[in-house]
Amino acid sequence: ETINLATSLTATWFMKPLKRSSKAHDSCRIGLNNESRIIGELPNFLKEHANLELIQGKEMGLVSNKRHPRISTSCDYFAITKEINSSSFECAQVDEEVEDTDSESSASPIIWELKTRTNKARIIKERRNACDHGVFNIVEFGEKDTIFTTADYFKTLVPDREERAQILHHAATFEQNRVLFGVASPTTIIRAVEVVFTQEIREKYIQMIQDCIEEYVPWIEDEREPIQDIQFEKIKTVNDEYTFRQNLELHRKMPDVSTKIVKSIRPVCNAYWNKIESAIDIFSRLCQNARAGFEDMSPSFLAFYRCFLITPVNSFRTMQMQHVEGEVFNSYSAFI
Repeated sequence: ETINLATSLTATWFMKPLKRSSKAHDSCRIGLNNESRIIGELPNFLKEHANLELIQGKEMGLVSNKRHPRISTSCDYFAITKEINSSSFECAQVDEEVEDTDSESSASPIIWELKTRTNKARIIKERRNACDHGVFNIVEFGEKDTIFTTADYFKTLVPDREERAQILHHAATFEQNRVLFGVASPTTIIRAVEVVFTQEIREKYIQMIQDCIEEYVPWIEDEREPIQDIQFEKIKTVNDEYTFRQNLELHRKMPDVSTKIVKSIRPVCNAYWNKIESAIDIFSRLCQNARAGFEDMSPSFLAFYRCFLITPVNSFRTMQMQHVEGEVFNSYSAFI
């Protein structure tokens, strides 16, 4: 079975849904809950194994590159570190200004990506890797004549291809050379790898993404381009073309959304309903209290009286719709 490249690129947008009773769901839940605990261990781990002091750090959400808005990523932690050396502490005893200047000049940012292994076999494999190669390693891409040797070492320390791609994607999006890839069990950090990329590698990666978009999926950037060569029946996680177009519309709105502080992205129909449903229960109750107490009503009179009560309710809801329509539909909504 063959799938064209446009279909393969499109399929990466749609993750396979996780069932609550599945092992994958449990692993994701454990990994998510484990992040804050492992981040708490990070300062001591860096000081003991990497000779680095963590000065400041922050958990990041979705980050978009200003120069390349279509490239976004979400790392687990963004930190500022500096090397620990004996000379800096000696200088601090003599002149505090010298120590401050040294710490500022040696401080540099680093991106932290954490993977929690929950499978016993994977944990044993990672611990064996730490025994063979060390708890902390540095992979530095430098001269061109050593890049293949470095790449083989990179594959040894980070065997998973998708995880290697994620590390490079973090570096390219943040425009930073250093990415710290950590592997942990549910209780502690097993090992870590600091990967250092050159600016040339980061720029070539971004250029490759742009070339793929222009050549195979130009309709992502340009709404005038027709959507073609997509084999929707080959994408198992897409129910129909409507689902695909809904996600495409969301993707096209992301550059505008990224300029705002966004807590969540929801379908506009949900936001619209939440706006117009408010106070309707109170209004209905007022109408219920104002109902006249006729004892014997004919069916026709009862129907007329029911319509008479519904009229002010519908008028109230119509007023709400007109009041919030501009507010909702002019906001940064997911689907319009």
